[in-house]
Amino acid sequence: MSEERNLSWWQGALAMLDGTLGVLISHDCDIAAESSVEPKIEWIPATASSTDGSKTYGKNPRILELSCGANTGSAQCLHFDVRSKTTPDKQHFFQNAALFEQQFSADQLVILRRWLSARYGRSAFPDAFESAMDRVRSKVDELSKKSGGGIRALYFDVDDGHMTERETEGDPYELLVYVVYPMETPIKIAEEFATKLSAIFSSKFKTSGVWNGIELVSCDAICEDNFSLLLANSTKTWRVDHRSLATPGASVPEPDR
Repeated sequence: MSEERNLSWWQGALAMLDGTLGVLISHDCDIAAESSVEPKIEWIPATASSTDGSKTYGKNPRILELSCGANTGSAQCLHFDVRSKTTPDKQHFFQNAALFEQQFSADQLVILRRWLSARYGRSAFPDAFESAMDRVRSKVDELSKKSGGGIRALYFDVDDGHMTERETEGDPYELLVYVVYPMETPIKIAEEFATKLSAIFSSKFKTSGVWNGIELVSCDAICEDNFSLLLANSTKTWRVDHRSLATPGASVPEPDR
């Protein structure tokens, strides 16, 4: 007789397992599959944390900070590190895990799933562009940490999507930045973020009115409701701790969704 499919768990469920809080990240189909087919589940331990803006909304591909219980009026920020993922035996999990009293909302589950997919589908930029970005990387990360809690993501349009390698700084990359924010973030906050980000680029790449390495053509705040599919397909997300493809000339993956 085949094993009964377990339909009591889902991807994104918060649970206590052996005294530790964590999130179930296996796909729903893998959770429901018989143990002979999928003997393990994937699970990431969680720790309580204060909010770090550079790690919200999946901006960091390794670490996510996401709140649960917002609908109950007692929101709690949880810290997840994908590198701490474990794969407990499925039957041990089913027999010993218990649902946590607070769970993620539907919107928060979307963020979690996008973060999980970004682990294996990060955008790639030319190596010369990455090298130039080293001048501002720490400043951009610092700004995201301090003021990026209400920012969904930074989308980069480099050379209108062509992104060819550069030989000299005299031929700078043309960069358009879209600071995408959710509806709940006041536009003033997003615009202030965009202004500060523009100042960072100007201070490092512009001298006596001349751009070197990277030319920031524009840096605009845009609500996610107005961020079209066309823009999403023609830009790439810039993530904290981002790295380019290691192999020169390797194919560039599709933009993050």
